[in-house]
Amino acid sequence: GRAGRAAAQAAGRAGLTPLGEDFAAEEAAAVVSFSHFVPRIELVPEKRYLVYPPLMQAVGSRPLGRRVAALRPDLHVFGHTHFGWDGRVDGVRYVQAALATPRERERRPRSLAVGDDFR
Repeated sequence: GRAGRAAAQAAGRAGLTPLGEDFAAEEAAAVVSFSHFVPRIELVPEKRYLVYPPLMQAVGSRPLGRRVAALRPDLHVFGHTHFGWDGRVDGVRYVQAALATPRERERRPRSLAVGDDFR
């Protein structure tokens, strides 16, 4: 069964524990995906807010967007734009908890806030 295959895959790899048949379905219900790149153009700040306006030409990935849509995650965490984002698009919650550069953190801290920090 699945547990046997998982045990075989984990065999000999320190720190890996195979999931047993007793792994409850409700524990595995949440799906979280992540990418460095932006999966949808809607997740990029408006051009007027960008320090580097040509960024709009290099973000958003249709193949990545299709992959995320096929996964239908509860949450997708992404990066690349250096702007905080926490919102829903087509039923998926997208979050970017941007670290940014020290200069960006100093100059525009509100643009990095997500969740309850955004007040």
